[in-house]
Parts: sequence; C-alpha cells; structure tokens
Amino acid sequence: MSLSFGFRMISQLLLSFQNIFMYILTGKSLLERIIVNRQLPFPLRVYQIKNSINFTSTKNLNHEIEQIKNDRKKSLIHDQLYTVIHKLELYQILIKQINDIRNIKVTSTEPEHLDLFEKIWSRLVIQSKNDHEPMNMISKRWTKIGFQGPNPLTDFRGMGLLGLQSIEYLSRDQITCLTYVNIP
Repeated sequence: MSLSFGFRMISQLLLSFQNIFMYILTGKSLLERIIVNRQLPFPLRVYQIKNSINFTSTKNLNHEIEQIKNDRKKSLIHDQLYTVIHKLELYQILIKQINDIRNIKVTSTEPEHLDLFEKIWSRLVIQSKNDHEPMNMISKRWTKIGFQGPNPLTDFRGMGLLGLQSIEYLSRDQITCLTYVNIP
C-alpha cells in the first residue's frame, strides 16, 4: 500500500465522518447543504456539486445524472439538483463540441478553411482600395497581421479550426483588430 493511497483513504474516511456529523447536526446531506447555500455564487455551487458527486461516489457523473433524471420523487431539492446537474451536462456537451472543432486540422485544400482565410485576407491584409492582390497562402503579408511566418497554416497546430474561426470572427471588427495588430 503506497503512502498516497493511505492518505487518500484517511481523507475519505474523515470526509465521511464529517458528512455524517453534519447530517446529524443539520438534517441535510452534503448536496442539500451546497444547493441551499445562497451565499456561494451559482457557478461555485455547481463546481462543488460536481466535486462532491465525483469524490463521494464510486459511479461516474453521467450515472448520477441519469439516476436523478429517472428519479420519480419530486421535491424542491430534486428540482434544484436537477437544474445544476443539467447545466453540468450541457457544459460537458459544449466542451466536447469545442474540442471537436479544435481537433480539426486546418488545411489549404478544405474550401471552408480557404473561405475563412479569404475573409481574413480581405479584411486585414489588403490595406487600401488600390490593393487587389489575390490571397496567397504563402506570403510575407501574413506576418504583418501577426502570423509567425509567411504560411499561416503553421500557426493553427494547437487550436485547429477553432483558432481559424476565432481569428476570422475577430477580423470582422476591423478597427479593433487593426489597432490590436498595430497596422496603421
């Protein structure tokens, strides 16, 4: 038995005793105490509920969500807990969707990606009405707006399509964006 395993067992045992003592004292479970504690901001309560479920349960959060959804007892605490759990579920879905977009590799052959590059080029690289240079995927002009090198594709390794979409979104407000990248 490792030392860290021993500490973890002791801390779980102490937490269990604390929860039993608090239940005897207040008549409320840990989740009930977290939910009714209006002094804590809602996001912090959601975080504490998630940690409480993950720490005290041998089952995972998805199992707990399904159990609460299927629970037929209706009470105020059930409704509040369901609301919190539902928000956690939505956050998990959102995080997955964002990571899915982030994991899409940006390429110069994908029409959607080229369209985003075209928009960025026309909004930020072309600086005057007389400038009609067509977009070129390899150009020193990309470095003028903040890319690391003449090929902007190399800047999206970590963020993928999410990074490209974000830059395109920011480029919609030319005044703010041009000020930020110091283009006169």
